[in-house]
Amino acid sequence: MTEIVRDQAVGWHFLGNPGGQLPYQYLAQYIRALSQSWFEKPVGDLKILDWGCGKGQVSYLLRQCGAQVVSADVDPEEGCLVLGPTVLPLNHPYELPFESGDFDVVLSVGVLEHVPQEIDSLREIRRILRPNGLFFCFNLPYRTSWVMWAVRLLGNWYHDRLYGRRQTRRLLEGSDFQVLDLWQRQLFPKNRLRLPGFRFWERLDQWLVEYTPLALLSSSLEFLATPNR
Repeated sequence: MTEIVRDQAVGWHFLGNPGGQLPYQYLAQYIRALSQSWFEKPVGDLKILDWGCGKGQVSYLLRQCGAQVVSADVDPEEGCLVLGPTVLPLNHPYELPFESGDFDVVLSVGVLEHVPQEIDSLREIRRILRPNGLFFCFNLPYRTSWVMWAVRLLGNWYHDRLYGRRQTRRLLEGSDFQVLDLWQRQLFPKNRLRLPGFRFWERLDQWLVEYTPLALLSSSLEFLATPNR
């Protein structure tokens, strides 16, 4: 991935950072492994939507794993730089141009907190998922994150909505989803920092979030959900 983004604009710097790449590689492997276990079939036999694919890094990594990924975004130009002319433009605030029950898996990486009508967007995702489908959501900005509040103190309000665990469960239940798992992730701002021994820092980060109260200061709230039957 470093080779692909080397000549891109400054907004791509986090993908040129090995420590910034590693969490996305982890996410792609997690999606592949869990989806194969859930559906009991190879990931290449599943239809996956990368909803709001952004720069295309997760779609790219999943395709490297052999997955069939439909990549879509309201601003497809950046994703096309990585994925080629295959990114589908989304032209409505929440309606998606797919048939009901079209996908086995829908993936959201840093998207839900930016949509103008989150309940309507969640209901659309519910509509296009098959009855036993999976909805992965990553990088949802966490309400008690130290990083989120630090950047706000510096005047950066890029994330105007922050999420808590109860609030997120209510949103999903109100959109006819069953929550399968809900967890926090990412204490250290590894996208911004070039840390020596980045694999060590990633392991330490995961351990602290999983086994200590520092999880309450994590950057991201993440979940796995499936449609209610």
